Amino acid sequence: MTPSPTIAVVFLLRWEDAGWRAHARRFLASYAAFDAGVGHRLYIALKGFDTEAAVAEAAVLCAAVPHVPVVVEEAGRDIGAYLTMSRRIDEPRVCFLNSHSQILCDGWLLKLDRNLDAPGVGLVGATGSYESLHVIDPDFPAFPNPHLRTNGFMLDVALLHAITADVAIEGRRDAFMFESGALSMTNRVLARDLRVLTVGRNGRGYDIDWWPWSDGFRQGRQTNLLVGDNQTRHFDALQRPERDLLAGQSWGVYRSRSTLPGWRTQKRPAIG
Repeated sequence: MTPSPTIAVVFLLRWEDAGWRAHARRFLASYAAFDAGVGHRLYIALKGFDTEAAVAEAAVLCAAVPHVPVVVEEAGRDIGAYLTMSRRIDEPRVCFLNSHSQILCDGWLLKLDRNLDAPGVGLVGATGSYESLHVIDPDFPAFPNPHLRTNGFMLDVALLHAITADVAIEGRRDAFMFESGALSMTNRVLARDLRVLTVGRNGRGYDIDWWPWSDGFRQGRQTNLLVGDNQTRHFDALQRPERDLLAGQSWGVYRSRSTLPGWRTQKRPAIG
């Protein structure tokens, strides 16, 4: 008997997004093209697909790839859907992918999984940033504000439930706060003395100090990206001056290899 998979992969589709069909085709083509490298069960979270006709259309579009469809309510942004899905799966480990996701290499899930198994690691993801929304909302931490982006990230379900017991996602700001606020997902994991890594196409896991030089998100040609999305594709399409501007927003002075952030020597944020 084939053992049940221990990893759930959750791909999110939103009915209210006019481009959901194109997003689904892009993700499913990349999912079929690149071997995950490890056993898993794919769930497609149908967010806001509240009619039989909508669900039926999604079923036809996604039929080529084995998956489990789950309808979730429209409210709660992406994070709310992720939290809902985490209570509907049986697997103890979960990887979340938003509707813009595009897998970029073989072994993508195995690389995330192996790095999550490394000593002291609690959270891994395809992309991270030091960017801050403090300039437009003073409630966000000032730059540098290291956080994993909430796409292409993986953790154990038990840890996810533990760090989100007090989390309610009611709007866009709540979702941004969970991604990069003072009580972000990243900071909640760090507060438990667990490491947070980005993982590259090369299979290497990068601690926070090394994120700006991982050849990943908004760095050069982003050649080490494991999973792409609308933001990484937008960056690739820009000319050099515009790329430099966005790179500066994400990494600032830490783009220089002579400047180390030294996060390990800094006090972890207090949670709760």
